Amino acid sequence: MNNNEFQLTKEDWDAFEAVWSWNLETRLHYDMLYHYYSSRSLKKVVNSNNILLRLSSSANFDDMMEGRAVQVYYDLALEELVGAKVLTEEQFVKFADVDIPEKIPFISVNDDGWSIYRAEPYEEYVICFSTVEDDPYMYENYIHDSDGYCVHLFGTELNELETLSISNHANITLIPVLYGREAVEYIKGKLCEIISDPAKERNYEYFIKDLLHYVQYAAKRKMFAREHEVRLVIFLPKNHPSSLPNIRFWSDENGRKYIYFSVPKYLLYDVSPAPYNAKSETQIIKEYLNTRGYPNMLETDRR
Repeated sequence: MNNNEFQLTKEDWDAFEAVWSWNLETRLHYDMLYHYYSSRSLKKVVNSNNILLRLSSSANFDDMMEGRAVQVYYDLALEELVGAKVLTEEQFVKFADVDIPEKIPFISVNDDGWSIYRAEPYEEYVICFSTVEDDPYMYENYIHDSDGYCVHLFGTELNELETLSISNHANITLIPVLYGREAVEYIKGKLCEIISDPAKERNYEYFIKDLLHYVQYAAKRKMFAREHEVRLVIFLPKNHPSSLPNIRFWSDENGRKYIYFSVPKYLLYDVSPAPYNAKSETQIIKEYLNTRGYPNMLETDRR
């Protein structure tokens, strides 16, 4: 094994299990999640054999606070807890010294059959969903100069894509977004859990790094709260970027990076049109979907 590769001991598995259980209540299951597309984009997504989700590299984000605001929220949470005397000055100093991890463990099985993890630098790819169906706000802000469609996807099945992480040396997570103050309160609650559990406090750095890694792409400014967003985030090791077999990479003319992530076609439940769509355009999309094996889409009596 190389210097970044470790065989997982029982203690390692216990630690992973503890963090997984610790975050379990945040890995929420949604019956349905929604994404908004133009007719042109929808035709690229819905194929005869699968659904092709396009995830954007976190480096593409136009909002410079995206992926970076967590440090502001974390510092504020620490200051409020020490001000309320929930944290001691000693705890404040040591907790404040913990940073967002630049490497995360990717679990895999080596050639000898051992379960191992490699602590490696990573990059993130993100696709955003909404928990609100047929939202005029989303049509207005994300569909420009075109007919629009709200794609209904089974949320529970999307969440179960996390299981692909185990054998494919990647990390797939469905993350409910925390807006503004919600992120601060969430971090405060998790820090209180750490200091109330001696086992967690002894390993505080491990748990806080996991917390910051999770909240990094969950935290977003309050001004976007109307989007009611849930994010599917794929963390890929930079040293093994093609480790997940059902993805392919793409860059546009401006150098922005994306991945196309192929998921089973049964994840699609329905498609509904924007209220401003011309009936003739909607009928064209309905026929397009039906000929590709998605019958009964755009049927109003399904909802």
